[in-house]
Amino acid sequence: MKTKKGNHFSINTVKTILENATYTGQIEWGKHREWERKRRKGRQEEYCIVKGEHQPIITMELWNQVQNINAEQNRNNITYSNFKGDFILAGILKCPSCGAGTVMTKAKKRNKEGYHLYYMCQNYHSKGITACSSNLIKKELIEEKVLAGIQGLLTNPQIVENICIALNTEKNEGIEDLQVHLSIAKTELRKVEKLKRDTEGYYLNGDLDVRVYNTTMISALENEERIRSQIEQIQKSISTHTSVFQISREFIIEALKDFNNLSETADNEMKRALLRSLIKSIEVESNRKDIKSIVFWFTEDDTFTKFVLPENELR
Repeated sequence: MKTKKGNHFSINTVKTILENATYTGQIEWGKHREWERKRRKGRQEEYCIVKGEHQPIITMELWNQVQNINAEQNRNNITYSNFKGDFILAGILKCPSCGAGTVMTKAKKRNKEGYHLYYMCQNYHSKGITACSSNLIKKELIEEKVLAGIQGLLTNPQIVENICIALNTEKNEGIEDLQVHLSIAKTELRKVEKLKRDTEGYYLNGDLDVRVYNTTMISALENEERIRSQIEQIQKSISTHTSVFQISREFIIEALKDFNNLSETADNEMKRALLRSLIKSIEVESNRKDIKSIVFWFTEDDTFTKFVLPENELR
């Protein structure tokens, strides 16, 4: 079953439906206060439930049965629930099946002492089994492999060289693209300036009435101002790109060393920030144990990613 728009029902939507007493022919009065300002934060613990004039669509017996099940689940420690632990890959580790992000979850150990910690598919967490499966990824295992992969960059000169080439190529290609846009903008500006001159000439020769002249000139002046502003912005961007120094192998090595030094001494909150500053996304194999690829912010080229993560190093 899906929504009217063909989407999967989210867990929160289903929960709201299951807790809505309106379906039993009742009306909840005062459940939320100051809705326009507080929304769901204005929910009250004590409120009135009165019999409504509308017909119920579910029986009270079924309603009470559902509420009893919900109460029992709330009392128990639910296996798939968010855990306030330190998950440094939150937001960048992707589900191997659907590609969605992952959220943190836990499962109690068999000896009842402590928990196993996992990353879990966000689609499964929010929309249930109809959207995806849980695809649990062991927290400790995957984090260790990601950090080892980053540290391994320093030990491979070819990888560092590839990073330099990718960064400098990207920078140079960016300048070339800007120069193309600048050339196009200047051509458009010349056309507008010619239109202004021609319009002025036609008007002085009596070939245009004043209304057509005014309309044409106003439009031309607006376009001229827009294009000149665009040219100015492009020129600034070109100046910024060309003023940036050429990225050297030594610069990359120092940056990675700084990351490794910080990651060894930083707390988990700092590690999470460091990883997000370096990595855009992480994909794992279908076995949920091995890293498939890591996309760094300095390059999104999948071919380059294969150089960064040789298959035999992170398996």
